[in-house]
Amino acid sequence: MSRCICAVFYSCLLLLVCLIVLHGAPIVERWDLAMLKGVQRVAGPGLDDVALFMAVVGGPFFSLLFIGGLSIAYWRRRWVRAMFLFWGLFVLLTGFEVLSKTQIDHPRPPEELKRKVQITGLLRKLPDVTIPTNNSFPSGHCLRAVFLMGILVMFVRSGKRAMDVSVTMVAVAYGIVACWSRIYLGVHWPSDVIGGVLLGALGLLIYSRATLQYSPRHPRE
Repeated sequence: MSRCICAVFYSCLLLLVCLIVLHGAPIVERWDLAMLKGVQRVAGPGLDDVALFMAVVGGPFFSLLFIGGLSIAYWRRRWVRAMFLFWGLFVLLTGFEVLSKTQIDHPRPPEELKRKVQITGLLRKLPDVTIPTNNSFPSGHCLRAVFLMGILVMFVRSGKRAMDVSVTMVAVAYGIVACWSRIYLGVHWPSDVIGGVLLGALGLLIYSRATLQYSPRHPRE
């Protein structure tokens, strides 16, 4: 298991490095544009609502609420070391996201490719915790979707096949819809989404590898 985790980790790391190095290559830009337009070919008010909902739920505000709730659950189970590892990885991944968006010149899709939809009602009053830059690599929404849903799956695993499969399917579905929504709304290129997924996966693999060293059910051992 440990070797498998390491192999997947280095594969994801290699792909992420390739994306960073090739982000301005014409072939990547053409692929980004073709994929974005392809996703947006199927559009409508219902899909707009789903995409906007995911934009809000997957944003920093609700992500921090999720982390707070999960941290309480960690504390109640006395999984203290796992909880601090979870926090540390989230901060590290967020730091990498901020660094990338401030240092890698990769502008968001132009206005003509963005869906003309807006968040309305009380949701507009939520704190706007965003990075003040027009660069878009990687997608923070996709990073958080993969990392937080993966942590949730590992946290709630019970050994009961039906429950574990159900939770995993919900988490995977959420991640897929979150990634689709960023492209559909025209706020990220597909390569941004892939970068976010890879970064989130790297965090999960580090968490999984580290927690193999002890049983989270016996954190004091």
